[in-house]
Amino acid sequence: MKDKEFFMLLDSYESATRNGDVASLRLSQDDFLEIIDYYGEIYDTAKLLNACECAFEQYSYSAEITERYVDALLRDGKTEQAQAVVEESPCPDSTMISLLHARICTCRNDFQGADEYFSAIEQFPGIAEYSDVVASLASDCINAKNFKSALRYYDFLQKHDACDSELYCDIAFCHDIAGNFGKAEFYYGKYLEAYPFEDAIWFDLGTLYAKHNLFEKAIDAFEYAIALNGNNAMALHNIAIVYLNLFKFGDALKYFEDFAIAEPDNPLAFAGIAESHMGLKNIRAARENFARALEINHQCSEAEFGMLCILAIESHLNGQNDTFISRLRKIMAIDPSWPHVLCNIYPELKEDTTFMKLLLSTEKINNKKY
Repeated sequence: MKDKEFFMLLDSYESATRNGDVASLRLSQDDFLEIIDYYGEIYDTAKLLNACECAFEQYSYSAEITERYVDALLRDGKTEQAQAVVEESPCPDSTMISLLHARICTCRNDFQGADEYFSAIEQFPGIAEYSDVVASLASDCINAKNFKSALRYYDFLQKHDACDSELYCDIAFCHDIAGNFGKAEFYYGKYLEAYPFEDAIWFDLGTLYAKHNLFEKAIDAFEYAIALNGNNAMALHNIAIVYLNLFKFGDALKYFEDFAIAEPDNPLAFAGIAESHMGLKNIRAARENFARALEINHQCSEAEFGMLCILAIESHLNGQNDTFISRLRKIMAIDPSWPHVLCNIYPELKEDTTFMKLLLSTEKINNKKY
């Protein structure tokens, strides 16, 4: 928390800025850094850039001022200006300047250039002192969707014991994207050891488990997220989806209803409620909620598909076997796995020869055993 003295300094700086006379204040580097970091914390980009520019005019030789200025410019998408600032440095061969060149290359999607700059300095003694800049370089790679390079820089930080625990969630995310389930799980766990009350990361861990069909673990993680933040709508949605996958339609219905309370204008909430009712054989309620989803968004594909399923179920219940099979074929063209869901809801279909032939055909397509 900033103290009274800082806000007196800030007030003097802002008054001088309005009068175009910042130089007369004779602010120190530390004064400027404190002001710059404050504007960064409150996400005031215009004031941040202006403070960086004023600081750089007086302290262009300062590595810290240069780094803050370049970082602000890159975050604002001003790559060419960032390049110009770096080229003004009186120490062009310094470690900091090389790292800033690497960041600029990354923001231009020149990952080879970034790697060349980094490779030239990564063996230098003391480079771990620049861990914040290396972490920013890794973050740039994530923004550019180059997760392999991001992991390279994170590995460097860990090798030098310079990796803050707050970075573990980004490392986990990169491993998740790369398909490294074990490492993704490990780093999400490491992050949650340090920050156990972050509902968003419990949500990410639950999503990781759900993606790998570890549904019970997914439920535990989502329940943590919801316990920490009952308004975490996506956690409510995802735990409901997991229960659908487990054919626990009553549990799914409860969470979809909570999701609908959190996001009453989200068609997926009502499509989910409808799917749950369909699993519970409440066909009328299912139809009503699919219709509600389509009222909210007439292009909701989940609700459109759900209505097709309702028609198929109704034809089955009415003994219209030919119509049922015809509708089922249309459904299978969209989702070949749906007959297995239907068979779980209506086990008597196992006695239907035509239906079972369709079921077996999807098993061959998916190469799965049910």
